[in-house]
Amino acid sequence: MSTAQPSLVVACDLMMQRLMIKPYYDRETPSGRYGVRNVIDSVYHKSGDGGLRGFYKGYLITLAINVPFSSVIWTLYWRIQHHLEIVLTRKYDYITSPLSAVLASGIASLITQPIDVLKTRLQVQKQRTSVLHTLLTLIEQRGALIGLMSGILPRAMMVIPNCTVLMSLYEYVKRISVKTHDNDGYNI
Repeated sequence: MSTAQPSLVVACDLMMQRLMIKPYYDRETPSGRYGVRNVIDSVYHKSGDGGLRGFYKGYLITLAINVPFSSVIWTLYWRIQHHLEIVLTRKYDYITSPLSAVLASGIASLITQPIDVLKTRLQVQKQRTSVLHTLLTLIEQRGALIGLMSGILPRAMMVIPNCTVLMSLYEYVKRISVKTHDNDGYNI
């Protein structure tokens, strides 16, 4: 899933980001309006990336975010959940999954934020440049910490609730899928 999802989402993400920073890209549209058609035209014909390739700016770096993010979040989730199950009594079992998800997704977001900032920069820049050049320019313009961690709060506000719902649903389905048996092997 970590490698298949970007195949569908990267182009939409790129168009969404372009629409958010519209004045940077196309200050003069004949109608004075800027919409999805303008973005598609700009990316396909004017970006210098040659057609469909322009819609996949940042594809490889998106993989570089998603694979570590998924690895970190699920590893942390299971470890945090294990420790919470030891600390919290069975009475508080309902809170272990959401709390584990909040903590794991917050930490995973923090760890992968610099890569996400680079991905966004690569997707919105007018001319294609290397990841290294983009990184060095970002650090030169904004400083290492501020530049690479910019947008962490909005990203966390998006990622944490999404992951909490996903992981809580995962736990719910997992628990109702487990069949309990008595000593003779019959379903209870």
